[in-house]
Amino acid sequence: MVRSATSPNPFMKHLGTSAALLLGLTLAPSGFGAAPERKDSLLPPDVYTAPVPDRYLDENRMFLCGPGITISRGGRLWATFKTGDIGEDEDNCTVVITSGDRGETWSKPVLVVDIDGPVRTNDPGIWTDPNGKVTLMWGQVYGFWDGRGGYWTMTAEDGDDEHTRWSKPVRLSDGYTKNKPFITRDGTWLYLIEHFGPKTRRGRFAGGKPMEPELTFSLPELHHANVFASRDQGRTLRFLSHARIPATDQTFQEHMLVEKKDGTLWLLGRAKYGIGEAFSRDQGRTWTDLAPARGIQGPSSRTFFRRLASGNILLVKNGYDVDRPSPRTHMTAFLSEDDGATWPHRLLLDARATSYPDAVQDGAGTICLVHDFERTGAKEVVFHRFTEADIKAGKIVADGSVLGRIANQAKHRTLNAKDYDRWKAERDTRP
Repeated sequence: MVRSATSPNPFMKHLGTSAALLLGLTLAPSGFGAAPERKDSLLPPDVYTAPVPDRYLDENRMFLCGPGITISRGGRLWATFKTGDIGEDEDNCTVVITSGDRGETWSKPVLVVDIDGPVRTNDPGIWTDPNGKVTLMWGQVYGFWDGRGGYWTMTAEDGDDEHTRWSKPVRLSDGYTKNKPFITRDGTWLYLIEHFGPKTRRGRFAGGKPMEPELTFSLPELHHANVFASRDQGRTLRFLSHARIPATDQTFQEHMLVEKKDGTLWLLGRAKYGIGEAFSRDQGRTWTDLAPARGIQGPSSRTFFRRLASGNILLVKNGYDVDRPSPRTHMTAFLSEDDGATWPHRLLLDARATSYPDAVQDGAGTICLVHDFERTGAKEVVFHRFTEADIKAGKIVADGSVLGRIANQAKHRTLNAKDYDRWKAERDTRP
């Protein structure tokens, strides 16, 4: 259900009790104004287009992390990120902003995907598919993690229009992903589906209550770096394969693919020890197990990994040295001209404590990249625009390149849990 801030919410707020129960809703604790508590993550989320409700504006948010970015065929940039709450918890939502001037300026939120209650949207991403459709994607889970998740998408009617209409949300599979799909030589779309593992838990709002058994799921076959395939251009997905990860190394997977010149698919993903790699020599049908990446090291965090239009490979990770351990500092772009054998070129993007890079290349070869900085402190989405020439020079040399612009900032002071709960209750009672 897509609507503006002033539109009624026919899907949730005005359901009768019988209809609510049929849709998997349960009533919140009794009291004046008590609203139904949404518990089933299979239900479609609420979607708001501009002007979005005040609660989602920059001045009323106090957390953000994990941005993604894409570009339309006409050159409009779109960025998304997880926000809401005071951390990664049950009040998280997904926000989208856009820029029509190559990232010089950014809009206020133009799209919000959210669910009130213990179901949350999680780890959004955004990409432009081979047909030119700008597609938002996000996970949807009960509590902090319910053992199942859900991968949802919706597409823009016109990615060049800041005020475009969006399709209805569609759930395509279990799991979730923030990383862009990969297109194989035969036109198959490979989706890099994550799964957080077997440890389900409610968020802090549950007050220590356990997950309800009927909303707790065990999917051990997905506790790895999963690859789902679509042969109908993203309309349906099916499980294809995965790179197995030893149980002692499992965490968020956050994997990406590059095809090497000999046709081998090269996967980089996250493990407890840092950056792992796996390989497929049959276009993703089978994989080696995930193992520590050779010649690439970094913290246990998201990296960005993609072949550029020039044929060179771009790697963006924390750590100024490609082959040394690092904390989540010194976000650096590396360039390989020999299919990933060596990484002789690098450009330091941000020396501060940052994380979760995502990038896209425009038609002229310019790289646009975002990452987060201080999820509960400065609460910024940081934007960079640079070229391969800049990476090779180790500094900005190209006209139009810029580093360290702020694309978005959650500006409300971050509260402690008790004060946040009070603030939220007061906010939700306002007309």
